[in-house]
Amino acid sequence: MPFVETIVSLLFQNLVSASSNAVIGHHHSPHHSLITDKAALLEFKKTIVYDPYSMLATWKEATDVCNFTGVSCNTQHHRVTDLILQDYPLAGRLSPIVSNLTGLCNLVLVGNHFYGTIPAEIALLRRLHHLLLEGNNFHGSVADSLALP
Repeated sequence: MPFVETIVSLLFQNLVSASSNAVIGHHHSPHHSLITDKAALLEFKKTIVYDPYSMLATWKEATDVCNFTGVSCNTQHHRVTDLILQDYPLAGRLSPIVSNLTGLCNLVLVGNHFYGTIPAEIALLRRLHHLLLEGNNFHGSVADSLALP
């Protein structure tokens, strides 16, 4: 019987702990941001309709996002900082989902076959220092918030 009482006591402690964490607003693990960045990149990959050299083959759920081809991370801040897919002959639309990469500093898609409009949501990337999109097939205007002063 003492064994059952111990198990019940431990289960109760875990339940109380989980409830208090929910009420207090328990912080996410330090890798939570990398998990959300990975989800955004996997969604971005779905908009790629042509990848003749399988450049994005490493972009899989089972792979650490920091090991994705063309991706660099700041492991101290747990964020994707660079998405550099230069001269990969990728084709597809530039998904607005890239705006979920809020730690992104460099977005380089030079020399591919991206088409459509440049999503206005890119302007939400407050840490973005370099946006290089030449050599693609974009049309339309660039969001005013991306224009140089």
